[in-house]
Amino acid sequence: MKKNLLLLLVVLILGGIAYYIYQSNSKGTLAEEIVDFAIKDTANVTSFKITTLNESALLTRKGDHWTINNKLVARKDAIDLVLKTFNQIKVLNLVSDLTAKGVIKRLSTSSIKVEIFTKESGESPEKTWYVGDPTASSMGTYMLLEIDGKKSSRPMITHLPSNYGYLTSRFFLKESLWKDPIALRMPAKEIKKITVLSPSKEHNEFFIKHLGNNEFIYQNLKTEESQTISFETAIPYFKRASKLAYEYEDVKTNKTELDSIFTSTPQYELTLEHTNGEKQQLWAYYMSVRKGAKDLKGQMLNYHNERMYAKSTLNEGRALVIQNFLFDQVLKSEAILDPESVNK
Repeated sequence: MKKNLLLLLVVLILGGIAYYIYQSNSKGTLAEEIVDFAIKDTANVTSFKITTLNESALLTRKGDHWTINNKLVARKDAIDLVLKTFNQIKVLNLVSDLTAKGVIKRLSTSSIKVEIFTKESGESPEKTWYVGDPTASSMGTYMLLEIDGKKSSRPMITHLPSNYGYLTSRFFLKESLWKDPIALRMPAKEIKKITVLSPSKEHNEFFIKHLGNNEFIYQNLKTEESQTISFETAIPYFKRASKLAYEYEDVKTNKTELDSIFTSTPQYELTLEHTNGEKQQLWAYYMSVRKGAKDLKGQMLNYHNERMYAKSTLNEGRALVIQNFLFDQVLKSEAILDPESVNK
């Protein structure tokens, strides 16, 4: 009889302990950490690193833009999509006991590791995601969360509410896919001065300066003549200069030929000066054409009449190809004095 009472007492005690553990896990911090993938304030994200077994990519915030591997300006649309994912991600379902083992095995061998660094976390990631393959419906993504070096014991199926498709494809590694085709970028309202020089002396040289209070002055550097420029004329010009994209990067022409081009005298030197003194620069060079090339009117061409080579401080060591149609709207003095005449 005493043995039966003792056994019953042990069962009741163990049952109470099990119930307490269940209640703690369902309401406590452990359960929250397992499902808490989201970053509440993405303005605090300083960088994120994407890693697979073979390669990695580091995206870093640099003031008003991001860089890829601390070398190139990263595409704003791709960065915005990742930050949106960090902020809005939700857990759709827990992975069932039946499939958990297989999912964990796949995550351990072929997942994409995403380490998210914030102002508060410093050199250690605030959260680390292990991003796996999509669910059979392609509406969810298998993922595992790690916080403070501790991995969740169970993977989850995640999604973005009101978004269709899985999340894996948002985390790519190739620089060529991340890089933004921007030759120069500076917020128009923060540009103090724009200067165009012609080291070859074949073109006009001038600057336009914002004096404050919506007052602008233009000066021809060859004649030293100056004149005030209206707000309505200056602002569109500053906006055009604030974001200049290149067409593509030349990776096919041999290095010797490119070195010859970029050691020659530039046709243009464009400088954007920030109100804080920072400067961004671009140098443009004629692009040669095959012997006997003609334009649409049958006139002989000495150089390409639609494109130029360029290098810029935002793309050091890279051979950029730019379109005359776009850059003439900044490099030519007519772009300020007679905007309607440009590219006619």
